[in-house]
Amino acid sequence: MYDIAVVGGGMAGAGFACALAREKVSIALIEERQAPGDNPSK
Repeated sequence: MYDIAVVGGGMAGAGFACALAREKVSIALIEERQAPGDNPSK
């Protein structure tokens, strides 16, 4: 069970998840790519 679900692991989603983690909030980070922030166009 999570307090918050963050959908999207880009710069904004990952940053938001990190900020929440500092506040001791339980987070589910949902990302469609293999790694948060991954850019397959490189």
